[in-house]
Amino acid sequence: TVYPIVRIDTPIGQTDLTNKITVVKVLTSQEAAEAEVSRLSQINADKSCIYFYCTSRLIEQSAEIRA
Repeated sequence: TVYPIVRIDTPIGQTDLTNKITVVKVLTSQEAAEAEVSRLSQINADKSCIYFYCTSRLIEQSAEIRA
């Protein structure tokens, strides 16, 4: 299990979201992800963006090829 940290630049009313949603980094600890989201939210509080983390899986390329 890994925990990607995602940033959404607001507002998101546009049709092209490519530049609005960014995976900032991926961490291997939920606690570390929570702390990093808190840190990023604090230091960027004056900017038009929000941060959150989610849960995902890391699939090694060799395992993906066999599947």
